[in-house]
Amino acid sequence: MALGDVNAWLAQFGEGDEVHPPTREEALTIDFLLPKWQRTLDDGLPLVHFVAAETGDDRDKERETVQRLLEGTLALPGVLERIAAFPVPRTERQRLTVVCAVLTDRLSSVVSRIGHDEVLAVLAFQGAESELHLQPVGTPQAPGAVPISRLGLGRDATVGDLLLVQTNGPDDIPVTPITPVGLD
Repeated sequence: MALGDVNAWLAQFGEGDEVHPPTREEALTIDFLLPKWQRTLDDGLPLVHFVAAETGDDRDKERETVQRLLEGTLALPGVLERIAAFPVPRTERQRLTVVCAVLTDRLSSVVSRIGHDEVLAVLAFQGAESELHLQPVGTPQAPGAVPISRLGLGRDATVGDLLLVQTNGPDDIPVTPITPVGLD
């Protein structure tokens, strides 16, 4: 595949920049992954883009563990289909951003990692005993999202605060793990 073809293909997903040609290592990675990516798209599934909620602190390794745990989970049959079926409208149906976080990460940091052309993403974090939690999250413009203020949480709320509200909150809590939550 010619460089222009690669950049054009990547541009469909907001990944190509048309300015910087890929390095030799990046080109080899692209060549290796391209057929898998295309099969995923042909199956009507999104390409998953992982980002860390925060970086540069002593919790980076824990966020990487969340990503590895999720990558392993996504390799299981039917899991990506179930995640892609979350009632999360995406402006870009071919891409799904997953924000990997730890319990102490602020929800505002999670939402800040949502792409400029997206209003919703999926939050992934690890609970007790390597339990993986997935939660749709959004910007204030996210359709159908329950504002975190309705959960009794403020702008300084953390991922752990959200988990506690969902786990220990009243039975009439307005959000389930598949209901998108939005930062006010």
